[in-house]
Amino acid sequence: LYILGGQSNLSVFYSLNEGLSIGNNRGTNNDALPKLNNDFSLFSLSEETRNTISKFPPLQSPFGTYNAAGDARILFNQQIGATLTDMPLILFTSKNDYKAGIICGEGVWRWRIQEYAQTQSQAASNEVLTKIIQYLSAKDDKRLLRIISSQKTFEENENVLFDAEVYTPS
Repeated sequence: LYILGGQSNLSVFYSLNEGLSIGNNRGTNNDALPKLNNDFSLFSLSEETRNTISKFPPLQSPFGTYNAAGDARILFNQQIGATLTDMPLILFTSKNDYKAGIICGEGVWRWRIQEYAQTQSQAASNEVLTKIIQYLSAKDDKRLLRIISSQKTFEENENVLFDAEVYTPS
């Protein structure tokens, strides 16, 4: 999980080839509000969290022209002032068996403070951060045939019940 902010060395980040570049960066930042991408499908957020996100304060995002890799999945786009942009605020990329998450801005801690000040809870910010970490840390099961059983061993005359899942390469 990468967090890009005002003190990030973007040239070092680009050398990692994580699927995001920011052109025309002059070392300045934008106040970028999170705007949920309704086409995001890697995980889902509860309706309550979706509503609370609109009240989160902005992150300090590097100014510039964002270019995300074609396979990037964008969770939040940047809303700068009243303008919704197609620039990602939080996105995910993957290569082979390696997944990466990129938060294009610093100040996620403000989300938790603001949410607590308004609701005496941090459920929405906890859900967002937990889902990000769970997605990045979960290993993908790429087997095309999965056999699932509630038991590991069976008696000789016992009926054996199991479920199977078959997937196509697509």
